[in-house]
Amino acid sequence: MDRVYDVILIGAGPANLFAADTLAESGLSILIVDKGDLPDKRRNVSFGIGGAGAFSDGKLNLTSRIGGDPSSIGRSPEEVEYIIEKIDRTFTELGVEGGYTESDGKKVTSLMKKAASAGVEFIFAKQRHIGTDRLRTVSRNFYERLINKGVKFLVNTEVKDIKKAYGDFKIVCRNGALMGKSVIAAPGRAGAYWLREVARKLGIQTLYG
Repeated sequence: MDRVYDVILIGAGPANLFAADTLAESGLSILIVDKGDLPDKRRNVSFGIGGAGAFSDGKLNLTSRIGGDPSSIGRSPEEVEYIIEKIDRTFTELGVEGGYTESDGKKVTSLMKKAASAGVEFIFAKQRHIGTDRLRTVSRNFYERLINKGVKFLVNTEVKDIKKAYGDFKIVCRNGALMGKSVIAAPGRAGAYWLREVARKLGIQTLYG
């Protein structure tokens, strides 16, 4: 527990993998901690590098109009679109080729009209289909990319609590403790209740969404 990392990220799903990818460019010391295993050794659907999405069919909706209101996180639609484009480029760099859905203008227009007649808004979005068979490879490539950038990983490690300690954060694990100047906790759906309770103890307000 002697080392104090600049940033400790709890959870190795997409949110923290992309966060680490960006933070690593600043030369910070970064550690990602996850309850699950490495990409090629994963058996648990909810935990492990790549997150629960690594066992999905890997569909990406590449638009700011689906998945929440950008203003709720203090961003404009244009800012979110820029981030989405960056994420899309990263998947290409990780070995994803093509996979974009083709749009039929006439069909889209027809669906929009039918939806409007029923009082419903039909949102057409650019979508990319990675595929279940390729997600494991993408997760492994992302892991190796971060390793090459100097990011450290600690797998098969359950985080029990987060505490303030002398201006830093103490990450209490089942088999010891870690210290970090900053913490990003993104434990996914399986860790949502745990995160809410930790936030409550730290006096952090949480919002559902």
